[in-house]
Amino acid sequence: MVPCKLRAVTKEDASVLYEYLLNPNVRMFSRLRPENAKEMEEIIAFVQHQSDSIVRVIANEWNEPIGLIALWEYCLFQKYGFLATWIAEEHWGKGYNQMAKELFFSEMFIEHGLENIFIIIRNYNKRSLKAIQKIPSISLASKDEEKLLRSLHKSIEKDHFFICLP
Repeated sequence: MVPCKLRAVTKEDASVLYEYLLNPNVRMFSRLRPENAKEMEEIIAFVQHQSDSIVRVIANEWNEPIGLIALWEYCLFQKYGFLATWIAEEHWGKGYNQMAKELFFSEMFIEHGLENIFIIIRNYNKRSLKAIQKIPSISLASKDEEKLLRSLHKSIEKDHFFICLP
């Protein structure tokens, strides 16, 4: 597995991350939809100050940004959040995704005291469905957990729900 690290996202990362999001194969899986690099910079500044999100850059072995990993709808009191990850297409298949998730999970469970990280993967995202199976701490949600997730996200109907436990 190639080494990667997580770090705080900076304004300097905005133009590179924006360029990656121009690729429709990446953009379709990101909740960020900037129209230009300046807007990406503004989004980065905004999410850094949100109490319900924790965002990190996935950096390669040369500390260059290759994607983002984030916890959205982070609820400190209920100790859960929803994971989102995207990596530039030219870095797919190199092990960055798995390593980034393992690093992020460690930070979230140990430093932030989370009890659950929910992962929602769309049925058509075959690469993510395959990749998620490589991480031992992740399992398919139970029927009760699925009900909870559907109540939190009513707009999602037939997606796969996974839960990561420490």
